[in-house]
Amino acid sequence: MRFDDFHNLLIAAMQEPLPGEDAQCLMAPLGRPSTGSMLEKHPNHRKSAVLMLVYPDADGIAHTVFMERAHDGSLHGGQIGFPGGGIELYDASPMHAALREFKEEVGVDNSQIQIAGPLTPLFIPASRFMVYPFVGVSHQTPDFTPDPVEVQSLIHTPIGELLQFEIEQGSFPTSYGTLQAPCFRLNEHKLWGATAMIVSEFRILLHKMSDR
Repeated sequence: MRFDDFHNLLIAAMQEPLPGEDAQCLMAPLGRPSTGSMLEKHPNHRKSAVLMLVYPDADGIAHTVFMERAHDGSLHGGQIGFPGGGIELYDASPMHAALREFKEEVGVDNSQIQIAGPLTPLFIPASRFMVYPFVGVSHQTPDFTPDPVEVQSLIHTPIGELLQFEIEQGSFPTSYGTLQAPCFRLNEHKLWGATAMIVSEFRILLHKMSDR
């Protein structure tokens, strides 16, 4: 999928009402409580923000990037996700936090990124974070310089492939036991949990626009 063509579709799609939690739940583990119920249960939750960046590769094909977190023994160590992290008091907004964390983790300066819009926030039970996802656009191939402490590897993925991912089922070790959950196959990796739920909403939003 050519970046220029996809960019026009993306900008139009981000002006539409978001599919919301119903779209996210297509990739949610069985029995996952709603975001609203988890917010009531954990009123003192923390907040974080992530950024899904869309950009052209050297051939002008639209891509996004996932990061494999460092295998450091932390709660989300080794997992695949979008660059992002906790919202700090000095962040002007969740969007600014997403841009800051993106620069810190993968080295792409904010001046190269235009925010297309937000996706629906969702709650992560394991870490008790409310996550605010954003979609950004870079009109050039970014010069990625990942932080070697936080990032094991970057996974550059054509948007055309992402939109055609098939849903599989997988078993995933967590801090509270093995979890059965739907997932997407991403090369040798499996994309599941909050990241898969964000991708699910993004895919449905784009499919609705392209079907018109």
